[in-house]
Amino acid sequence: MVCDFEPTAQTIRSWAAQADRDEVRWSDGLTTAKRAELREPRRDKRRLEKELAILGEAVAWFEQKTDGSTSKQRSSL
Repeated sequence: MVCDFEPTAQTIRSWAAQADRDEVRWSDGLTTAKRAELREPRRDKRRLEKELAILGEAVAWFEQKTDGSTSKQRSSL
């Protein structure tokens, strides 16, 4: 099976423009390195938000479990 790869004219223009930015011939946009640099904190933020949500669910679960057992312990005192 042969896979034809034919980028559009706009795709080629975009690649060329990005290459110019990366080689500092143009200053109208972000370089590839700068884009990656900005992407990393955003990725970290999403990961931390997910972790925080998981921790929040764990806290709620433990509170639910311990509230039931502590009220039983208190009533037996």
